Amino acid sequence: MKVRFCNDGSSRMVSADDFRQMALSLPRAVEKQVLGSQEFRIRDKASATVGWPEPGWAVVRLTPKDQAAFMGKSPALSPEPGGRGRRGVTRVRLAGLDAGLMAPLVQAAWRLVHDASQARA
Repeated sequence: MKVRFCNDGSSRMVSADDFRQMALSLPRAVEKQVLGSQEFRIRDKASATVGWPEPGWAVVRLTPKDQAAFMGKSPALSPEPGGRGRRGVTRVRLAGLDAGLMAPLVQAAWRLVHDASQARA
């Protein structure tokens, strides 16, 4: 993953490609194109999407507890409007997401879906 830096030298934002690479690096993750965005799935359940609701954004599926914890770490995160947001679905403004937060965020989304799919197996 290429991490770009701000003029002040601090670590900075991730691109859609960085997000995609991180999501696909996790075990059993596969990519599927849906409505012009890339969805990352584990056993046919989405854990994350990049390019939704528009380019430059992503969505991750978290527990409400994880959602609150991550939102406390970055203003680039906000709940998806409506009931989905109350259940932990979280919007990510990629241009505002610090690269150091990307891996734990994507891993938390992967873990939620992976663990649920293991329980069903």
